[in-house]
Amino acid sequence: MLPLLLVDDDRRERQALKRRAGSAFDVIACESCAEAMAFNFTVPSAIVIALQMADGNGYELAKLLQIRFRNASIALVGQHGSAHALALGARFIPKPPTLAAIDDFLSHAVCMSLGLIRPLQDAIYSAARGWNLRPHETLVLGTSLKYERHDMVARELRLNANTMKSRIKQILAKSNCETMLQARTRVLTSMSALPKH
Repeated sequence: MLPLLLVDDDRRERQALKRRAGSAFDVIACESCAEAMAFNFTVPSAIVIALQMADGNGYELAKLLQIRFRNASIALVGQHGSAHALALGARFIPKPPTLAAIDDFLSHAVCMSLGLIRPLQDAIYSAARGWNLRPHETLVLGTSLKYERHDMVARELRLNANTMKSRIKQILAKSNCETMLQARTRVLTSMSALPKH
């Protein structure tokens, strides 16, 4: 599981995002800006910050955390603030966040954290968006592909949708870990529903 730092003073929002992150992320939840600034347990792969909090400004916190955790994907959640997110190179998620927006950000964070070559990152993220994969399904897909030869897989994934579906089916079929069973089933079901080219 990948570490996710979540900073929000709204308990319901924290719980909802924690549930949505599922088995792809180990969520470390902070209730305040001060608690987030004291965080130093691990380097997070992703950071989600509420823009408006009682003890501080989420944008200012995001700037500080971006310096500390340079490789983390960051999302700012709020009613307004897309300009702030853009200035940081972060993702803006309007409040209340939709499940699709959360999944999209988390799937992107998964792709960025796996250390894959850029064409392969893009191909996995594109597949995750096109098939509406949950973050843990994106993690299964990305991890499975990570251990293949990057250049060969990236070249094949860019060819066409049929080649991509075929290659992903082959790789996921090799996975026999029981914890991946549900994710493999969903990925394969999603792929079979895609139109043939």
